[in-house]
Amino acid sequence: MKLFNKFPFIDKPNTATFTCVHVINKEKNILYVIHDEDVFWQFLCGDNHSDEEARIVSLEEIYI
Repeated sequence: MKLFNKFPFIDKPNTATFTCVHVINKEKNILYVIHDEDVFWQFLCGDNHSDEEARIVSLEEIYI
């Protein structure tokens, strides 16, 4: 369920973002959001992760 009618980010909905399997699987909440100068977003649970646990999803997918 979307919380807003308008997409709340300046970046496009299909912008690539980095996250982890814990967030994607809804096992853990997003505790850290990082927006790098080079336009990359990261939505992280706060754990240390291996490369195998990393995921790339769209900004829209992480928002929904």
